[in-house]
Amino acid sequence: MIAIVIAGASVILFNHGNSRFDSSSSSSEESSKITVVHPKGKWSGVKKYPNNQSVTVKFQFKANHQYKLIEENTVSQCWTRTYTGGYTRDGNKITCIPEQVIASTYSSKDAMKKGEASATDTVSKDQFYKQFGNQQHSILTLKRNSIAIVHDEEHITMTQN
Repeated sequence: MIAIVIAGASVILFNHGNSRFDSSSSSSEESSKITVVHPKGKWSGVKKYPNNQSVTVKFQFKANHQYKLIEENTVSQCWTRTYTGGYTRDGNKITCIPEQVIASTYSSKDAMKKGEASATDTVSKDQFYKQFGNQQHSILTLKRNSIAIVHDEEHITMTQN
């Protein structure tokens, strides 16, 4: 009877060990099947702040790994920046490197909506750091149904338009 108990315990331990192995291998297969959105078309997202202020990003994937990003900011001042340049992709990460930025300031939100800029300046790549304090690179993370963008210290989730 002791032999039967020992044999039964060995079978349970052996099968339990194998089931653990099988479950981990199937979960890694599931994770390799997860799909992410395709980087094409137009995307946008908004980060809201108190007092009806916000930062809106509008992103467009263009041909030949080119992009256009429009950032609209109504936090303390009203301005837009339009970035154009190229991007590289590594897995689900995309790094956007602008070649040019067009910066516009507005006297109010209403003027911004109407496109009535009080000043507009085109900034070349070699002047980004001097004008903005950094190189203005953006990092995009492709997700299952959205794209997360980190741009100019903002973290915004974008959905396709």
